[in-house]
Amino acid sequence: MLNLRANAAVMIATSLAVLSAGAASHAQATAPTSTPSAAPQLTPAEARAGYALPWTMRPAIAPNLLRIESSIGFRNDGVAAATLLTGGYAVLPTTLGFYARLGVTNSVLSTPNAPATNNIATGAVTNPLLMALFTPELTKGLRLTVFGAATIPVGTGGGNTPSALTASSIATGIPTRSAMDNALFAVNYFTPIVGLGAAFIRWGWTFQAEATVLQLIRVRGENHRSATDDMRTNFTVGASVGYLIHRYVTASAEFHYQHWLSAPNLLNPPAPALAPSVNQASFEVGVRTNLPFSRTILARPGIAFGMGFNGAMAEREYKVLHVDFPITF
Repeated sequence: MLNLRANAAVMIATSLAVLSAGAASHAQATAPTSTPSAAPQLTPAEARAGYALPWTMRPAIAPNLLRIESSIGFRNDGVAAATLLTGGYAVLPTTLGFYARLGVTNSVLSTPNAPATNNIATGAVTNPLLMALFTPELTKGLRLTVFGAATIPVGTGGGNTPSALTASSIATGIPTRSAMDNALFAVNYFTPIVGLGAAFIRWGWTFQAEATVLQLIRVRGENHRSATDDMRTNFTVGASVGYLIHRYVTASAEFHYQHWLSAPNLLNPPAPALAPSVNQASFEVGVRTNLPFSRTILARPGIAFGMGFNGAMAEREYKVLHVDFPITF
């Protein structure tokens, strides 16, 4: 009798052990296997921060854009500033956009051999500029940039009888903007503009270059004493390099060169400040922050410093402080 009870107990224990082992094996087989966590997906705003937006050159990615910027030129005879407002919309996101730009200039220039109380402060309004930007991605990281624009010649300081002070103020915008936006300040001219460039954007780096031709066509001021030409042709090139140091910080530098292919009148300008340089080389270096306000809105405030190697910027000892606040969305 005892043997029967003992054998029964052994059989029960064995059965429980087998059931426990089977349950454990089934649980192990059906347990989900762990996989490495995927890299976090960047929002559209965060992804846009990977491109180092230039300072004076045009963008290589067509954005929805609202941008206000001011270049302040400290010169040997005073201070000049050019403040520009740019806005536009990309009808094909990152590929095709249409934009408008308008600006004002302000200057405080000293009178030679006169006390500081005789400093002259004046301002002017630039020509409006309408532009289109086509930036297709040719292959991963490589973009083509095609640019077309035209000015509306209604800026102040032009015509046959301009105010000398206003004309002087509008002319200071040329060196203050490193001679890269001459059409804005050529208020007597209608100016069609075409440009071509490319940009490589990958691994946090941006390498970008561009070339632009501006054909200035006189439409007013033909009786002014400076009206010695019906047309003039301007050519500019630029190159920039930038790096995303941190998701919130981008540093960049750019080089500019401007050359008059058909030289304007350099001998008899209506005011000394109106004498443009036949050529102008300059550089700009700066840092900007990348602040995503939402999944799609990115603010990129920044500050840069620029100087000229020759021309009016060197002759007048320009030191340019560029304050920029663009918002893309």
